[in-house]
Amino acid sequence: MARTVDIWSKGEVARYVGDLARTGRVKACEHLKLVRAYANTWRAHCDLDWASRIPANNVDLDVTGYNGPSSYDWPGCPTDCPHLKPTSDFMTSMLSNRRKPDEAVNSHPRRDPLSPDQPESTVAPCTTCGELSPPEKVTLPWLFRHVPVNLWLAALSLLAAAFAAGVHASRFPIVRELFGLGQAPASVQEPEKPVEAPRTRGQNS
Repeated sequence: MARTVDIWSKGEVARYVGDLARTGRVKACEHLKLVRAYANTWRAHCDLDWASRIPANNVDLDVTGYNGPSSYDWPGCPTDCPHLKPTSDFMTSMLSNRRKPDEAVNSHPRRDPLSPDQPESTVAPCTTCGELSPPEKVTLPWLFRHVPVNLWLAALSLLAAAFAAGVHASRFPIVRELFGLGQAPASVQEPEKPVEAPRTRGQNS
């Protein structure tokens, strides 16, 4: 059984790609780089997109795509790559993300920065790329998992304050008159006392 590679660890991913180079599945080439990808994971990527993508079965995935990629792959270099640039220090070259001067920043079309299979090098700089976007349908379980406790406490405090303000405002006459609170319902009103008939002189004696 293949060992599980921690794709959140740059070192583990680099060591495993080095193992792939020793077995011949990838070439010790200057174009093969380690880039940060979806959910802060690390992915080996060919600068010139000549490497094929082989689905990985030795990494932990998240089928929901919220806490990690739902799919992952390892590179596979072609045997006759026309752009092969061998390097004597493959590990250092792979961990170096220096770009060539002739490579434009926007040489690749801009795509969704949260796409699981899109390496970071193909995305223009973005200040919010590291943040988690909400799903298309926000559910209570998603909120419980991703909303911090202090925000829940703040929401409860606002509700309590609004309730207390409503109770206090109900004491003002204009508010009671506006909402019909000036007279208690008939079911809770005190029963009227019967009017006594006036007594005659005969009854007084």
